[in-house]
Amino acid sequence: MGKMLKSVNEKKDILIVGTNHSKIVFINSENLTAFDEILLPSIPVSIHTHGTFDENYQLIVQTHDSIVSIKRGETEHKSIISRIVNTMVLFGTMVSLFKSIFVVYQLPLNRTKTSQIVYSSLENKIIFCNFEGEILNTVECQSRIKMLEPFFHSHKQLRAVIAVFGREIRFYDEKHMLDIVKFEKTIDWIKYGTYGKEEETLIVCFKDGTIAVQTFLETANFEHKMEYDSVPI
Repeated sequence: MGKMLKSVNEKKDILIVGTNHSKIVFINSENLTAFDEILLPSIPVSIHTHGTFDENYQLIVQTHDSIVSIKRGETEHKSIISRIVNTMVLFGTMVSLFKSIFVVYQLPLNRTKTSQIVYSSLENKIIFCNFEGEILNTVECQSRIKMLEPFFHSHKQLRAVIAVFGREIRFYDEKHMLDIVKFEKTIDWIKYGTYGKEEETLIVCFKDGTIAVQTFLETANFEHKMEYDSVPI
């Protein structure tokens, strides 16, 4: 499930729900009534939204065997990536603590060419691509990528993707590896965003149920950039 604003001026949410019948359903959040639906070629796994409903929205939908782009006004909804995707995110400037596994760099409505989809494949690769599905860069990993999470540091104006492996996380942008953080225990999941009053906080949950909390200060240093494969996993 995802959501988007009805318009820039009208602060009402439109809920977007995926069903086991391969449909995307648009629901008015005020009266919980469905007013539109779209049939997909496969069952949706996760939904990410860009824009507002009344203006110019785009949905990026991960299905069981592809990534599908849905734009307002289009009658045909094409698969921009035709392969099984492990996890996916949108690269963006705003990050919620409760985003799903699928990541996209999500920029304002007049998004530039730097707007990107980032996904991991079953072949242990992290792929950066544009909103048309064109591959821009690839990180080849030796270990399974458990999940991806979008990262944005407002003071540095730095955007990245956090990739989770067994006992470590790695920060990647579209050209470099920015940092590696190792842990003594196996990671179950992570979330990045606002935690209470603290912004830019990373929550790490381990397999044994314990949790670590890390806040990124204004002085956080990401200047030491590395090649993708400079430190094998």
